[in-house]
Amino acid sequence: MPTASPLIKGTVEPEALYRANAAMGVAQSATRLAGPALAGTLVLTIGAGWAFVLDAATFAVSALLLTAVRVERVPIPRRSLRADLAEGWQEVRSRTGTGPASSATAPGTAPPPSS
Repeated sequence: MPTASPLIKGTVEPEALYRANAAMGVAQSATRLAGPALAGTLVLTIGAGWAFVLDAATFAVSALLLTAVRVERVPIPRRSLRADLAEGWQEVRSRTGTGPASSATAPGTAPPPSS
């Protein structure tokens, strides 16, 4: 989730950032594993309609809890798209072994299919 990183930085003290990122990773992995299993169990036991009602209720509770979160503004420097692309390309080029893979997948540069 691209927006999670700035939100974590804005809500957690710098010395707790490592633990907060680790906790987010564990929570994301757990929900990817347990979420579908729980959804299937709910659909089979209470029915699809009630499962959606329960899902909507959890979103409402989540929205209510998010109103209590205070986030500090994390300044993000404004740069041009060209500068971002140049920095990204420099990062890719600095990694060994990524040159052939990145050039083969770049738009318009993939080798023609062999017959």
